[in-house]
Amino acid sequence: MEEQQAESFIFYRSFFEAIKEFDEEKRLQIYDAITNFAFLGEETDFTGMQNAIFTLIKPLIEASMKNYKNGKKGGRPSNKPQPPKNECSQEDIEDFIADYREIKNPDFKPTESERKNIAVVLSEESGYEADYWQKVFKKSKAGFLINDKKIPVSLRKILLEHNAIFRGEANLAPDEEEKQEKKERAKQVKQQQQQEMLEAVEAEKQEREKEKSEVDSAETAIEYLNKYLGDMPLITKQISSDYKEFKAKFDICISEEGDFVVDPERNKEKQ
Repeated sequence: MEEQQAESFIFYRSFFEAIKEFDEEKRLQIYDAITNFAFLGEETDFTGMQNAIFTLIKPLIEASMKNYKNGKKGGRPSNKPQPPKNECSQEDIEDFIADYREIKNPDFKPTESERKNIAVVLSEESGYEADYWQKVFKKSKAGFLINDKKIPVSLRKILLEHNAIFRGEANLAPDEEEKQEKKERAKQVKQQQQQEMLEAVEAEKQEREKEKSEVDSAETAIEYLNKYLGDMPLITKQISSDYKEFKAKFDICISEEGDFVVDPERNKEKQ
């Protein structure tokens, strides 16, 4: 934050509601951090929930300081966004409001002041980008998560902190709808993987059955057994139905080294 010797800043009730959950020592640390940040431009390093609260409060203090500096340059400091130099289109504003209603708050009826604030932000962002703002509305729908409590995200905070909300840096509560969608997608991926595995197994089974049907001699039987059972443990080879079948049909046996060979004793008997 740019250093600025301010005489005042806005302390919102939401600050009080969030900070009061801490014990006295931590409350004092956060209050000191807020005033040092506002009046001296000094940042305090926190961890855990203190850091989460302070991170949410900082952008509002910065906005207050920006208004203060604008007031110092001429005129009375204002808490309202300054009018844009280049007005955004009325269509942009209506698209913003329509998506806000559909995703965030179906009962939203903007005041004239809220319309002006929307126009300010959209002008700064060079118009209304539907994909960007729809994601912002969707992420903010779950509210801020402070001390395991969900706090609604107002339109004002969305307009002030939309970049942080879009990037997922605003300590938002998990979006239950998004969590469910991810869970469903993971389920679908798992089912697809299982289906692909079953199809691969079935394809291998059919290929194996085709090769087995083409076995017509001891030599081709040994080739087949080596291909599908060659790397198996001895006990697996011995109990294999394919081995038993070819043993009876072509006088195949397993040598002391574990290789499939033509039974030499049977050959002697035939000779």
